[in-house]
Amino acid sequence: MTMKKGRRNFMKNSALGAVAGTFGFGSFTHASTQELVQSGKLSIESWSKSKTYKPLDTLKLKTSEPGTIKVADGNFNIYYTTPITKDATFDIGGAAGNQIIILENKDGKIIDTIVFKVAVKTEINDKKGTYNELMRLLLWSMIGEWGETSTYKYNKKLYRVFVGWLRDHTHTMKGMKYFFPYLKDGFDLYKDSQRADGLIWDNIYARTPEANWWDKVLEEGNFMMKIENDTYEFKRQPVEADMEYLFVECLYYTWKATGDNEWMQSGLDACIKAMNYATTDKYRWSQKYQLVKRGFTIDTWDFVHDYDREQTGFGGGQCISIDKNEFGIMHGDNTGMIAAFNYLSEMLQIAGRADESKKYAQLAADFKTKLDKVAWNGKYYTHYVPENEDFWKKRNIGATDPQSQVSLSNAYALNRGVTHEQAVKIINTYLKIKSEMPKTSAGEWYAIYPPFGNGFGNDNGMWEYMNAGVLTIVAGELAHGAYENGYEKYATDILKRILEIGRKHGNYLYCTYKGSLPTVPDAKYTTVTLKSVANADFYGKGAPGVPGWSNEGEINDLSEFPVGKQTFKNIPFDIVDPATNGRKAALIISKAAGYTMKAVLPIGKNAKSIYILQARSKSDLISTLKIKYTDGTEYIEYMVGHKIENWWFMSDTRGNDSYVPRSDNYKVAWRGKNKKSLNVAIGIYGLNNPNPDKTIAQLEFEGMNNSDAKWFINGITLSDQPVYFDQGDVSFGIPDRWGAAACMYALVEGLAGVKDTGVAFDKVKLSPKWNIADENEVEATIAYEASGGYVTYKYKNSDTSLELLYTGSGSSAAVEILVPESKNVSKIVVNGATATFQTKMVEQTKYAVFNINKIGVNRISVNW
Repeated sequence: MTMKKGRRNFMKNSALGAVAGTFGFGSFTHASTQELVQSGKLSIESWSKSKTYKPLDTLKLKTSEPGTIKVADGNFNIYYTTPITKDATFDIGGAAGNQIIILENKDGKIIDTIVFKVAVKTEINDKKGTYNELMRLLLWSMIGEWGETSTYKYNKKLYRVFVGWLRDHTHTMKGMKYFFPYLKDGFDLYKDSQRADGLIWDNIYARTPEANWWDKVLEEGNFMMKIENDTYEFKRQPVEADMEYLFVECLYYTWKATGDNEWMQSGLDACIKAMNYATTDKYRWSQKYQLVKRGFTIDTWDFVHDYDREQTGFGGGQCISIDKNEFGIMHGDNTGMIAAFNYLSEMLQIAGRADESKKYAQLAADFKTKLDKVAWNGKYYTHYVPENEDFWKKRNIGATDPQSQVSLSNAYALNRGVTHEQAVKIINTYLKIKSEMPKTSAGEWYAIYPPFGNGFGNDNGMWEYMNAGVLTIVAGELAHGAYENGYEKYATDILKRILEIGRKHGNYLYCTYKGSLPTVPDAKYTTVTLKSVANADFYGKGAPGVPGWSNEGEINDLSEFPVGKQTFKNIPFDIVDPATNGRKAALIISKAAGYTMKAVLPIGKNAKSIYILQARSKSDLISTLKIKYTDGTEYIEYMVGHKIENWWFMSDTRGNDSYVPRSDNYKVAWRGKNKKSLNVAIGIYGLNNPNPDKTIAQLEFEGMNNSDAKWFINGITLSDQPVYFDQGDVSFGIPDRWGAAACMYALVEGLAGVKDTGVAFDKVKLSPKWNIADENEVEATIAYEASGGYVTYKYKNSDTSLELLYTGSGSSAAVEILVPESKNVSKIVVNGATATFQTKMVEQTKYAVFNINKIGVNRISVNW
């Protein structure tokens, strides 16, 4: 590896060898700096022991004695040499860490040395700031949900993982590997716990001492393992068929980031065992198609169709029965296997296991041939291919044509080894969806499109979650694949739209958005005054015979609440002004002194829905709203749960998530403050009238004797349409970090153009595409925290030329310069010499291609 090569080069020079012999390799620290600076003849302008530099920073040197300067990087490779009389400058390059500047006299004797520290971190700084903002937004979205990691204990060892599900950990690592140093635990946890037959567990969770629902559900098939004195459990969602290939992917990308060959090799046999399980086990292997099978789910997700749930008879839709269920081929499981076979082949080759490497490369090719025959329809992979011919006749999926559905794993397929021709057709399929999707959609990045009309329950209702929710996972994978296949403008457009979506949602990127928003009804509203039933003031002082708002005086009232004609959440209300109604503005139902336990409000109108401007005190309000009709019938609505919330610190969303509503029929209407609380509020509850054809005679508000709470009612409005609130566009169901990570790796490998083709960036493909994004000045560093491997460059583009200054921890780069439209390359100069290059076309995009094999700083000049 690079370190060994660097040491050999370092030792070739006898003077440097003397330094190495004196101080030892890898022992250069700040503590030894004073020993290395022996004479003070050499100095760095504005230098101090504690100062840390970045790659491509320029250092200014001064010497009191002429000689030769040699600079060695953190891997002991000499990357810069120059004679010096009085002063000299150089740009920092090569491997990060402790670098050394050596001053030799004319006889080759070392007369002074300085050690300085070079540190790297992933960052993009474009002049306009657009993609710096996007990178920061994506990083926050990867860690803002639950923090960077969670820690689990197994067999007396602690493991730090991004998410307790291996799937989510692996997908999150696509982005977090550029920012976080501890990556190995995610693979090690599931390697160390691997079932004897090769199965890989799905997740790890804390459990209660007593038996739980999963104990019985997962008994068939042995899909649970209790650990740590039965306080934790590993589970496998039985229907899932992706864990084994994701296990291999986890090893592969962790190895890439760490550069640790020895550790990688220690995991290979576990990967082989996992792949053998996936290709032989009765739950996973299709004898008919000789491919990986699964139950009938939406793409890679873990809930079967209602019919299949009934056939299984247990497990809440996540279980499968070999004897009762039918199976089929979901293409994503198999493109994942193809990619994993290729990853395994590459790792086995590095491990010196050439015969096995060839075997898995051939398996990848064989799988690809079989999958294309079974599922490739000429434009994209068909979502699900059943083993049984009468499969679709048994299942009610509504009017959906399963042969026309495009599911999310087509975006993954772009990055798992499909041909360029297939990639182009998949990308064009998404462009077609973009042209025809609902106007309210966040993007064409659907989990599946069009949705299933029936059969996947409330958790997967149409246009939500996996049943045609819009996934940022798909956006990231699609953008990455588009960058690789000549659709650079489209890929950049995706990233720009992702940034706009994040800005819209508080500079945070959710993973799932609604695939279509409901049409806003053209409603007519009728406000109803509370003058006749109002019994309390908004102000705490009240008046003789009229209680104040909360019976706590002016310190805790609703005195900021607006009166008169008001609109909250697009719904009009007529709020009583206490100054014009004897200080009576609100109706407060309570058994406390001064209030009332029952009030009757005359209506005399028809309505499809009733909006109640209301709140409660305490947390135990149980009261009733009775609708009495003119025909003598009545309906009772109990005010409890999310129909009504506390007037202090009110929320209409799930936990701390400010974009996911906890109820479709409840919204916070108004917020204010008083002398005691900085956050008081009133909400709106929308009640759909169960008898809209009947005339409402009156509304009766009544409290419960067993409740000490107050029911605050500030307004009533009728509507000729069912209840409608804007519920926002955020859906649910998937960790947000998963989608943000996919977009991050599209930004890094696609637009920024830094792709690791070796390990720890010892070899890279360097292909920045900033001119596509109209960004002409960019400085970027892409680094692995786990190994210190990195690439740094400064990019400057103009109408006549492109200047690229770059360095990194490796020595080999395949450079691909994107040539702007209507331009041709006239000359490329690399490190002062004219370079030979080739031109390649990827669809309509032209690239100038050449290689560089030089440690340290490289200067590239491209003339148009």
